[in-house]
Amino acid sequence: MPDAGALALRALEEAFDTARALDGRTRERWLAERERHDPALVRELRSLLAADAEVGALDRLAPRLHSVRGVVEREVVGLVDHRTLPLPTRAGPYVVTGEIGHGAMGVVCRAHDTRLGRDVALKIFPRALADMGPSESRVLAEARAASALDHPHICTIHDVGLLDDGRPYLAMAYYAGGTLAERIARGPLTVRDAVDVALQLAHALSCAHAAGIIHRDVKPRNVVFAERGVAKLLDFGVATLRDEAIAGASAGTPAYMAPEQVRGEAVDGRADVWALGVVLYEMLTGRRPFMATNRAAIRRAILFETPMPVRSLRREVPRKVAALVARLLARSHGARPDAATAARELRGMLAAMDDREPSPFGWLARRRGTLVALAGGLFASSGAAPDRVPRDERYDRARGLLEAGAMENVEAAIVLLRAVTRSAPDHALAHGQLAVAFLRAVEPGGGREGQVVWVDSAFAHARHAVAIAPGEPEPHTVLGMLYAHRGQHAEAAAAHLRALDLDPGNARAMLNLSHSAMALDRFGDAFVWMERALAKDPALPGARLRAVSRYASWEMVPEALRHVDAGLARSPTDTELMWQRIMIELRAGDTSRARRHLDQYLTLVSEAERVRLSGWFEFLRGDFAAARRHVDRVADVSSASYDRKMYGTVFMLTGDRVRGEPMLRQALAAARAEDRRLGHRSEHAAFELANLHVALGDTDAALRELARWDALGGVAARQTFARFPTWRPLLDDSRFAVIIDRADARFRAHRARIVERLTADG
Repeated sequence: MPDAGALALRALEEAFDTARALDGRTRERWLAERERHDPALVRELRSLLAADAEVGALDRLAPRLHSVRGVVEREVVGLVDHRTLPLPTRAGPYVVTGEIGHGAMGVVCRAHDTRLGRDVALKIFPRALADMGPSESRVLAEARAASALDHPHICTIHDVGLLDDGRPYLAMAYYAGGTLAERIARGPLTVRDAVDVALQLAHALSCAHAAGIIHRDVKPRNVVFAERGVAKLLDFGVATLRDEAIAGASAGTPAYMAPEQVRGEAVDGRADVWALGVVLYEMLTGRRPFMATNRAAIRRAILFETPMPVRSLRREVPRKVAALVARLLARSHGARPDAATAARELRGMLAAMDDREPSPFGWLARRRGTLVALAGGLFASSGAAPDRVPRDERYDRARGLLEAGAMENVEAAIVLLRAVTRSAPDHALAHGQLAVAFLRAVEPGGGREGQVVWVDSAFAHARHAVAIAPGEPEPHTVLGMLYAHRGQHAEAAAAHLRALDLDPGNARAMLNLSHSAMALDRFGDAFVWMERALAKDPALPGARLRAVSRYASWEMVPEALRHVDAGLARSPTDTELMWQRIMIELRAGDTSRARRHLDQYLTLVSEAERVRLSGWFEFLRGDFAAARRHVDRVADVSSASYDRKMYGTVFMLTGDRVRGEPMLRQALAAARAEDRRLGHRSEHAAFELANLHVALGDTDAALRELARWDALGGVAARQTFARFPTWRPLLDDSRFAVIIDRADARFRAHRARIVERLTADG
């Protein structure tokens, strides 16, 4: 047992490190709170903090510097110039409104963007950086590195520029939820919240590592929370800038450095994984695993000491969580999991905690306090009555155009809705439908495919609609659709739940909630909400088709055909349902029945459509020569991306690489762009890339993407791969077999859970 003196010293060390991590008023509030309980400790703390502040910048840096005096002096100037220079009043189009915080790499200010009317965070870098060379290009490199990741848990970079005095700056999204360091200063997080935050950070790091970017300074002060409670990782690329400024130095914050960083060795993504382990340890216990009063002692501890086990400090931490922390903090970097593996394990742990909730989406209800502001931070009291919305004939016409579904109607609807919002700025539903129209416009065939500015406009109108009419369910539903478009399905689910709070019988919100549950791997919830939506509105547009395709993809053929029959009973000439029936029969091996139904189907469509669908039929049943005869007639006129992928595959399978490869390369470029848009975290996007690579004959690339799909928790039955001819040459490959075994095991386990949930829900 340690003696009382040792325990007191450990408490002082921990308190000192915590206080040093806080800034300004936050530190003072924390000290005042501690002072009520332990005034002697706080007196000692204040003395240590004052002494620490008096140590010169050069003295603090000296042990880390291995370069000439000139470089040292430039770095010292860089560290102190943001404390001696006044805050700028303006930086380009940004009006500075105050300081947020500061650190070794500059000062962070809050500012207002006069062009777009939004608040941003400005990170102003040291003047020393400007003196060392092309600083703007260095900052631009960081901005490009971070913005290229485009991930919901990575801080958004808006702009770069130079102040009048030559200091470079980054304009970033402003997040008002405070830092993780401030949360930890109030005490350890709940186990579930700690695992949840760690999962978000692991996803962010997995995305960065997949893009070849290593953070190297993961710590609580570099994690902030958006208003809706989502964690955001900051400062990508800053560690590299610091390396350039301090020759021979190890980038990063000592308490979060991996052993290889401490030794000054080259690092890879597993250094970030180590830091993630430190952060998770700190969230769970309220203290860091390696404690000391100075940097040299911290480094020695990292290299030679073993931290106290998490469960010795907090018994309620599950053994699996504690074991993962220990693996993240393995001193040998080869013994640590990569970020994608850590994310997968954390997701499983979180799911196990959430599964104790009996109701559909109970897992989200547990986070309701955090997620209640997800749909723009504008949710009013849950019992609010729907707000009155003025009627307008132009709005009714525009809505009718959008509900008709034809893409050529989108532009006309936008014109009408813009006229409504100009004459009636508070018409909430018009703003909501304008957001829908903008979203439709960027979809394939909508005329403005992939244009980010239209998605941003859609969000602006949806949030404005929620602000005007927080008691109307439709704006929340629209906002949820937009979050889903960005792949932010937790936020989307919260928005749809809010719509259901306001209108419990909202079948469209139920169906959208089902979609987001599916994307979040909450498969049982997805099926329950889908069935509830159809029970509420059997004619809900798109719902029956979704039910058919979803049951078919999970090899639940009787249930899929039940929905086909129900849909065709209402609409006997619904060609999409008829086609799904043909696909199900083909998958079941009933080719003769499928062909009979195909013949019926083809009487309802045009000649060109008959040729196209006949090509698909032959392709899916494996007769590529027959498929080629049809494809030759339509390949040069059909522009749909899913068609051209099939055409390219048919050409490749029938020996015409000259025609097939360009089509598949175009599809590959589009799939990569979609993968980037979704932050390299989408199982579907990874699977799509794997399919395209294998169709092109690039087996190694296909297996890499399939391994990423597996790491993201990809689910598929073994027969799915056997059906696709492009995968058949790999069926005997041991690497392929391992991935298929895991995916198939997940498939069977999840399907059993789906059946169980559906049975329980009646």
